[in-house]
Amino acid sequence: MEDILPDTLLPDDTLQDKTKIPILKEMSAKAALRSLLEEGYFDEGRTRYEIREYANRFFDEEKPENFFDPALEDVYYEAKLIKVEADESNKLIRFQRNPTYDPNA
Repeated sequence: MEDILPDTLLPDDTLQDKTKIPILKEMSAKAALRSLLEEGYFDEGRTRYEIREYANRFFDEEKPENFFDPALEDVYYEAKLIKVEADESNKLIRFQRNPTYDPNA
């Protein structure tokens, strides 16, 4: 967790009640996704829309539709997430924690 959080919090940074991990007001998209990964949010497959809607709740202003996309692909290429391909029950690609990756290790 040290690589995503600063050593000290600023006076206007607050721990969000909705998470176990702080998501800071000016946190980058990639850092926010890593926080959600560590929290266990990606233990189930999530669509891009679900990820954006959930993560936007922690920012003061709503992020644009593609704000998290580059960071999501980066975390995928770091092998921390896998893509669950679309099937009959789920028409969209979903992102899920790679079973071989332990975010708390």
